[in-house]
Amino acid sequence: MEINLPANIVDIIAKRFIDMNIKQSMKSIVMPHWDKMLRQCRAQLEQLAITDPIQAGLIAVSSLLKIEAPEAVAWIDQHGNPVGDPVSGVILATLIGLNGPLILSSCLCDGRNDRVSLSKRLDLSVAILTMVVDAAIAFPDITSRTLN
Repeated sequence: MEINLPANIVDIIAKRFIDMNIKQSMKSIVMPHWDKMLRQCRAQLEQLAITDPIQAGLIAVSSLLKIEAPEAVAWIDQHGNPVGDPVSGVILATLIGLNGPLILSSCLCDGRNDRVSLSKRLDLSVAILTMVVDAAIAFPDITSRTLN
């Protein structure tokens, strides 16, 4: 049995393969930068008191969405700072492919109930963001596939 393929099928397959290799090599160049940013964000979130929530939010948005600072500022202006605003953290989690409402629920129902008050809003937002950053570090293939 002979299969008749279009004459240019080999060219099409070769071009796709080359395009995939170029994308993959670009990811390998760019990804260490974002991985470093995620780890820097995680280190800031581990501090007992966040000294500059605006800068921490900017780093979080930039590293999670893999965008530069001007785009991160625009995102924060539109959706809020995820350091201090739990809803913004839920939106951010959802955008990178995670279940934002489930993360919020997990942070609220962790057995302590010490984050269920308006005065603990910062603590709740940091807990959400910490979980999101940890997931992005642990599962980079999920978050990078969602953003592409």
